[in-house]
Amino acid sequence: MNRCPSRGLSLRPIGHKDAPAMFAILSQPLVFRFNDYLPPKTKTEVRSMIQADIELLLKGQGVRFAIIHQHQVIGSCGLYNIAQGCAELGFELHPQHWGKGYMQAAIALLLAECGRYIDKPLTRIQARVMVENHRSINTLTRAGFKPISAQLYSLALPACALDVAEQLNQAS
Repeated sequence: MNRCPSRGLSLRPIGHKDAPAMFAILSQPLVFRFNDYLPPKTKTEVRSMIQADIELLLKGQGVRFAIIHQHQVIGSCGLYNIAQGCAELGFELHPQHWGKGYMQAAIALLLAECGRYIDKPLTRIQARVMVENHRSINTLTRAGFKPISAQLYSLALPACALDVAEQLNQAS
């Protein structure tokens, strides 16, 4: 488990025990409004989503972390669709935790930790975001992502390790 003491956050690979908390988060209208999939109707659907994440992790093809704050799951972030040195970033956070810098810190922890879980070397991380999702765009920009198009942001990994460490030190 990787920790960010300055924000009181930690990450751990998501598991089935996180289904109730993730169901509550993914069912929030402010969260599912910007997701690229429909909100889950049941906790069983969320368990199936988590099972798919676990299978990607076991194959070294992706990872989704539960974001923990004060012993509570407040969101998740992960990498998937890994191909040709590139992975896609996905994330969600319970709205009551928005605006506190938690997701930016979680992304920094994810980038520091992902090499332990993914078999393929990564040179770039991309994130797809809806144009109206200003909070996520700001989070990505603060984390060092650059716009490729109105809905696609990219981070070159050789530069990100120093940038992320620098941003965490400034946030402390």
